[in-house]
Amino acid sequence: MRVCAVGILVLFAAACGSAPVTGYLKSDVAEPDDMDSPVAEGVKLQGPLFQAGSLTFEGDGNVQEVFMAYVAKMQQLGWAPFNTEQHPEKGMSAKLVKDIRVAELSVTTGEKDDVKVVVRVGPNLQK
Repeated sequence: MRVCAVGILVLFAAACGSAPVTGYLKSDVAEPDDMDSPVAEGVKLQGPLFQAGSLTFEGDGNVQEVFMAYVAKMQQLGWAPFNTEQHPEKGMSAKLVKDIRVAELSVTTGEKDDVKVVVRVGPNLQK
């Protein structure tokens, strides 16, 4: 009985010690690590759900590394990638889905040789 109670306490403490991934304004759209504050346009939130809008981030980094890390963070928030593309001169892009929403992600080299991340979310985005 004691072993079981101690085991439950250890699991509970471990769960409390690991911070869940949260996104922009505690929504389900991630913010890339080590980037400047985003420029937000047309953002519509419903509770923790990012319903529509776009976020643009800029900062230092490698396009491929930033892209892979960002997609991984979005997956932790429940998004599933279904289309990724790599453009040698333009950067990398992906579409991710969650419920009825689509997120279009673009990671490119910015104007000052930095990395620019743009994510656009909506229910039915067109190309």
